[in-house]
Amino acid sequence: MAGYEEEGNIDKFLDDLYETAKYLSEHREKLDNQVLLEEMVRTAEELERKSKCTKQVCEEVSGLIAQEDPKLDHMRGFYKRRLDELMDKERQVPIERYEALRREQSVVTERHIISDVDPYTKKKIRTPLRNVHCGHVYDKEGVMALLQQCGAPDHRRPCAVQGCENADIKMEDMKDYLEFFALLHSA
Repeated sequence: MAGYEEEGNIDKFLDDLYETAKYLSEHREKLDNQVLLEEMVRTAEELERKSKCTKQVCEEVSGLIAQEDPKLDHMRGFYKRRLDELMDKERQVPIERYEALRREQSVVTERHIISDVDPYTKKKIRTPLRNVHCGHVYDKEGVMALLQQCGAPDHRRPCAVQGCENADIKMEDMKDYLEFFALLHSA
């Protein structure tokens, strides 16, 4: 991370990483590995969350040290527990600039291949759900049928779209995709 060592430059590094991901996304048709780009976006987003949470925990630790003389082991335990707690909360809240990047990516992808047929049931999509990891669109009933067909919750369920590398479909990864019909009609 040459050039980013000084205080405050972590934010600059994260901004540069985002700009790189955005540039690659804008030129994704020239990339051989789309999955690598998606992984880069997820990693950059996770780094941004971790930076935010780490700053907050460090401030809390500094406050504890000022109030008392805690033992080092206690502080390490507090730091780890608090960081894990904050990261769990932060993962529930999307970072808008990465969500916008994903929306742009999905529009580009859907312009090339857009179908109103559920990839699992092969029936027309009535209630569209989009997988946040691979971007493929299912009908709600199709996702439920796929999950039920694959059995136990701990059993891996690969995406039904041929060639997709998403190896585990989960209901919590499926989000309402209301703009699907507008995109379908504009294609």
